Amino acid sequence: MVAGALARAGAVLVGRTLMLEFDRQAPGLFAPPPSAGPLPDAFLAGLYHYRIGSSAADANLVYGPMRAQALAALANPFRIVVIEASGPCSGASLALAPLSSCTILVVQAGLTQIGAIRNAAAAVTEAGGRVVGTVLDGVARNHTDMEFVR
Repeated sequence: MVAGALARAGAVLVGRTLMLEFDRQAPGLFAPPPSAGPLPDAFLAGLYHYRIGSSAADANLVYGPMRAQALAALANPFRIVVIEASGPCSGASLALAPLSSCTILVVQAGLTQIGAIRNAAAAVTEAGGRVVGTVLDGVARNHTDMEFVR
């Protein structure tokens, strides 16, 4: 999980880092109650998690008319906020893109096609976000073939 690695690096390098993560397996089931706020990581000081589920408060955080203020209030005590909103141009990633300082696209080696990458970058840009780069995930450490993306 690339977003998790970025969040861990942020916590180690600069301190208080918030990882906003969308619960795709069972939305709402494992999400902390909205009043709980970010939960500290048990294994790494400075790293906090907030899992976004399907509660009304979480939906308002992502899609509500006051989402900029809600996200700013949640993120205020942190130096870095990493938002993991996976999926090919998921509604959440497009809704949050204009509120983020930048967007990094994560593509799967050997699976993600160039056209899908271009479409995702265009969708983020059209939504008001700023794509600053791409991370290639799923490359074996001993991989010598340079044909990663089709």
